Amino acid sequence: MASRSQGLMFVRQLPEMSGMLFKFDKPDILKFWMANTYIPLDIAFVNKEGVIVKTENLVPLSLRTVTSGSPCVMAIEVPFGSLEKAGGAVGKKVKVDWETKSLEFHD
Repeated sequence: MASRSQGLMFVRQLPEMSGMLFKFDKPDILKFWMANTYIPLDIAFVNKEGVIVKTENLVPLSLRTVTSGSPCVMAIEVPFGSLEKAGGAVGKKVKVDWETKSLEFHD
């Protein structure tokens, strides 16, 4: 698995419904960009209550900084379109199963 600072940089293919979860020790305004990232992604920012507070579509190789806009403890990056297919949207709660490395979204 890629390191947190590298994220999905240099990845050329990513199976649908897979991706990367970034977990932070304390809430902060999270900042991401797409330098050296070749595939379109969705990103969801999750606050300390486990609720998605913002989502964005990320454009390959863009140097535009995308922020969470409010303090968050997690960011989820998945292939473009996968977030919506999985039911992830603003206001949904995220449940992480660390043992199976899977996510669920619910009201």
